Amino acid sequence: MSPEIPKEVNTDERVTPQTDPVAQPDDAQKTITIDIVRHKRLFELLESPRSLWKVIASLFVIVIVLFVGLAFVVLVVKSFYPYNVIKTNTYGATIMQTEDKEVIYWLFNTAELWANSGIEVKKNERISIRASGAANTAIHYLVDAANEDRQPGFGWVGTEGFERKGGHNDFRDKYKLAPDEPFGVLLMQVIPYEHSKKDIGWYKSPDNDVYLDGLERGSLHTTISVISKERIDYVVPCDGVLHFAVNDVVMTDTVIRSMYLASMKTLRDSLATPDASLDRVIAAVEQHGLDATMKKTHAIALPLKLKDGTVADAAVLKARSYGMGYYYNGREVDKTNYPVNNELYYYKEKKFRDPWFADNVGSFLVVIERNTQQK
Repeated sequence: MSPEIPKEVNTDERVTPQTDPVAQPDDAQKTITIDIVRHKRLFELLESPRSLWKVIASLFVIVIVLFVGLAFVVLVVKSFYPYNVIKTNTYGATIMQTEDKEVIYWLFNTAELWANSGIEVKKNERISIRASGAANTAIHYLVDAANEDRQPGFGWVGTEGFERKGGHNDFRDKYKLAPDEPFGVLLMQVIPYEHSKKDIGWYKSPDNDVYLDGLERGSLHTTISVISKERIDYVVPCDGVLHFAVNDVVMTDTVIRSMYLASMKTLRDSLATPDASLDRVIAAVEQHGLDATMKKTHAIALPLKLKDGTVADAAVLKARSYGMGYYYNGREVDKTNYPVNNELYYYKEKKFRDPWFADNVGSFLVVIERNTQQK
């Protein structure tokens, strides 16, 4: 037999022999009790409720201090950088978002008719719009005044527009997008996604005429809203995209026909004696509209004698409030068969919907705010 190797006893263990007075001196009847004293302090702490609560309270205080410190750091950072998200859309709008608010900045070119901002809205959503800037509604007059070192007839105006009275302006008033509002005032409408302006071809589609001039066509209609300097808590009338324009006349076929007839009837009412050729022109337009053949088959013999004694040739008629500009044949101004053939024919043939916007120059900064938590 090999010699017995003494068992190594851990210093943290205490071996206490137990003696049973009735036990037989048999090795199988002997027992050994091992007391583990490692982590003794922890077990003693757990056995004392008072000490245990002190530990829990200390841990709680540490957690609270850490949380408050972290919250303070976050608030300090947000005070210098309040927006969580800053992005832009494809139409140049800058969008800044916090947890509960969205602020959008967009620069509007006043020469563009119903410019698409790319900002989508939902029906009954509430938004606030503010705008500022300057525009001139007649750049050709501005250029002439600059060349001649004089004050322009039409000055720079803000988003509230301005009142123009007398002459052609009185005639044009009723055909503006917002007839009772000043020229050049900032307007807005919500156009449904499927009809929103995406390219220059948008102007020439008859399906978009209701959004171009704002006139009802059967069951189709839109809402043109005046923004001017600001509009607070505007309730969105339908799902769609925000589009902007300044207040002026849009040359859809419907508007062209109305303006043409109105100018001819005003001329008729100004004559000293009736003119049969003018009556035939009016009747033809009322029946067929401004078709391509009418200006070739009808003519008005000039000059005409007016009630005030004026003998009116083409230049006089053009200068009067009912006078339209001359026709442009693609190369030069064409005075042939004026006033039957005038600028309105050119606009119709070319589907030139925004001629009185194209001579506008300027920009408005549009700021839109909305609560992102709206239901």
